[in-house]
Amino acid sequence: MKTRPIWARKRGAVELSMTTVVVVVIGITLLTLGLRWVYSIFEGLGEEQTKLKELTDQQIVELFGNSASAINLPQPLASVEQGKKLNLRVNIRNIKDETHSFKYDVIVDNVPTTAQPLVKNKLVWFKGALELTSGKGISDFITFDTRGLPLGTYRFRVVLDCIDCGVEEKESVPLIIEVAPS
Repeated sequence: MKTRPIWARKRGAVELSMTTVVVVVIGITLLTLGLRWVYSIFEGLGEEQTKLKELTDQQIVELFGNSASAINLPQPLASVEQGKKLNLRVNIRNIKDETHSFKYDVIVDNVPTTAQPLVKNKLVWFKGALELTSGKGISDFITFDTRGLPLGTYRFRVVLDCIDCGVEEKESVPLIIEVAPS
């Protein structure tokens, strides 16, 4: 009888090493596929986050009358019949990185001469301070009462002031109101 070498007699060792190789190959394949799947999920999430931020910024700008500035009047030109009241929306937004206090004022630029002493008392708006966190906005109304005022064009400037910004920072927008015959 012929004797076989020792390695030829131990078939279990060869089978074990072949099984190990197959398991390792399958494991590496599954690990690679799993990692690619996880990577694709996070890549998609990053794209969705970017799209969501762009959409949010676009909606904020639309809410503020397609303006990225801190103060906006959606209707800067208005006409009102003599003897009526006019409500105009003013939008204020904190475009700074931190929370700040803001205050806005309506300044008379040019009005008919006969209306100069009366016009300041015909404007009503919120005169207190507004504390806004970064990116937050608020809408308010400026009421203009035309009772007792002559016909003509009234020019104002709405000025927004950051009270606690350190440096005096003011933004303004024009407001023109035409008082027309009723």
